[in-house]
Amino acid sequence: MTILVRYFGPAREAVGLEEESLTVGKGVTVSEVRSALLQQHPELAFIAEASRFAVNMKYSADNEPVPEGAEFAIIPPVAGG
Repeated sequence: MTILVRYFGPAREAVGLEEESLTVGKGVTVSEVRSALLQQHPELAFIAEASRFAVNMKYSADNEPVPEGAEFAIIPPVAGG
């Protein structure tokens, strides 16, 4: 199945993309998508440790399923002052 991965902030800078399509197995979880992304983009490893993940604009736990056609977002922590 195919999902849309969206990158924000430092994650976007690390991979050089705003978004991309990713083919994953049916019935995958957030954790499994994260692992697939880290294999494809090892430069995300440090960022992913501190990031939240959202499926269809909702923060999601590692064990939550990712449906076909979902928007999967990597949302790094926000800092400012």
